[in-house]
Amino acid sequence: MVFYYWTANSANTQTPGPGDFYGPSINTPMTSITTMQLYKTDRSGQDVVAFMDYLVGNNILISAQNDISIFGHFKIDSYTINNPNDDFYTLNLINIAGSGNLTPLLHYDFAVFQLSSQQAPTFVFSQVVPSVVWNVNHNLGKFPSISVVDTANTVVTGQYNYTDNNNVTLTFSAGFAGKAYLN
Repeated sequence: MVFYYWTANSANTQTPGPGDFYGPSINTPMTSITTMQLYKTDRSGQDVVAFMDYLVGNNILISAQNDISIFGHFKIDSYTINNPNDDFYTLNLINIAGSGNLTPLLHYDFAVFQLSSQQAPTFVFSQVVPSVVWNVNHNLGKFPSISVVDTANTVVTGQYNYTDNNNVTLTFSAGFAGKAYLN
């Protein structure tokens, strides 16, 4: 998605409109941005409302086109309509990192972004006493994928019953000790 940083100056239209964002002051450090007003369509005319709603809670990279040294890495905290009559939405952001200052008269790319070091955590469960049933409390808040190995690091298959999004019961045909990796 591409948006134009609208500011009140003679080079811009009198009011912000389709494909624009505004709110942060000119030359605001990218690391200081916490909120902005984003039009419901980007510069290509694509309606971005459903996609931005979907991204709430996820990371986004906002970078100046043709100058990657100006960027902000954020987590989207919320995305809400300002006033149904003006077609702008408030994008509330939590800064993660960034470089440079918001520069007027530039186009900015808005892209989903996740560093490989920020991927979902892996929970390791150790079953030290051989057992046919392993009760795992992982507290990942989801139904994770599971890989199980015995003490010789041989992959073992079994039946997995998710009790809820924080607990799973692993059942095997024979008792053994080993580890379960959940992510």
